[in-house]
Amino acid sequence: MKKFTLLIFSLMLFISTFSFNVSAMQEVSLFLNNETVEMVSPPVFKNQRTMVTLDSDFFTKAGAVTKFDKETETITLDGIYSTVEFTIGEKSASVYRKYDLTGIPETVEMDVAPFILDDVVYLPLRFAAEGLGALVEWDGERKSVLVTFEEDIMVIPVERPADYKEINLSELSEEDELYSWVMENRSNAGFYHKAVNNTDYILICAGEKPTGGYSIEINSVTLVHPERVYIVAELIKPSPDMDVTTALTYPSRLIAIESGGKLIVDGIIIGSPDNNAVEIQFETVSLEEIAADEELSAWVDRLYKQAGIHYKHKDDYVYALIAAGQKNTGGYSVTVDRAVKEESGDIYIYATVLSPDPDMMVIQVITWPYTVVRFEGTGTGEVLGEIHGSNPIKDIIDFE
Repeated sequence: MKKFTLLIFSLMLFISTFSFNVSAMQEVSLFLNNETVEMVSPPVFKNQRTMVTLDSDFFTKAGAVTKFDKETETITLDGIYSTVEFTIGEKSASVYRKYDLTGIPETVEMDVAPFILDDVVYLPLRFAAEGLGALVEWDGERKSVLVTFEEDIMVIPVERPADYKEINLSELSEEDELYSWVMENRSNAGFYHKAVNNTDYILICAGEKPTGGYSIEINSVTLVHPERVYIVAELIKPSPDMDVTTALTYPSRLIAIESGGKLIVDGIIIGSPDNNAVEIQFETVSLEEIAADEELSAWVDRLYKQAGIHYKHKDDYVYALIAAGQKNTGGYSVTVDRAVKEESGDIYIYATVLSPDPDMMVIQVITWPYTVVRFEGTGTGEVLGEIHGSNPIKDIIDFE
């Protein structure tokens, strides 16, 4: 009898604990392409995420066929452009893009797992909708979730090399519009974009160098979306025994892409530090401190939209602006993992772009995430580095 009573008590404790973590959402509406979706069962809230039932009319109206395998506890959403697979209790899901001929799924980690409550299957609305190719927004005033599938979507089968033409910088005349633009930006490392008529010009800069002998190699220019290009370039340093000019130089490459003048440019400039480099301390500069310094604020305002690592000597410090480039939503951030100093005095930064969680409610506007750090300026040369973690495929919304 005592064992039976203990079992009942344990079951009641489990149910009460589960109910505490999952609560019904009051007065929350769901709109699909501006039309109200009547829910068979009301959404619930778990870990601050909106959860909807698998039998919801939302998936039918979104053109998705739903399936639940009780034996494997696998959930499948088969949409027009993609198939999304979840598993009960697991915080990862697979997205199979139907236009991706490789057949390799995109695995995405979530902070909330699908679950079963009262024999009803629940799954996270935001990830399910975005996995099917929709845009998801939160209207705080109306307490509504807005889901939109846009029409006339241009889809490329897979990422592919972009067709580009290199422009010889030495052949630009001083009267040329591009000449003044190149001269204005070449001293700061990063990617610069300028649209002239229907041509996108991209300037790849390594920044100011103390001598000649430096060059930039373009490893790849990849079209990851009809209106987005991702560039991987590498800074080549002069060898120790190379005869170089002892003057300031500004290694740069200029390319042109015929794409209508609407490209979003992102990428990375790689340059490995010396083997004898030692790790150094740095300090993150707050937005308040930047705003309070007129010179620093003007510098950040001029460069934060240009993807790359920019630096500035000021007072007794060297300031580094690490910019991730344009993103389609909020929720992104940039963090500096570590920094090392070479024997030459150059600083090499390792930075990471953190993407928003798949189920996170984020502002649906264009953003340019960045961070600013500073180092003691004594004996410091130039600042280089790598920005990782910004997957050009996962960072874009395929149907935007």
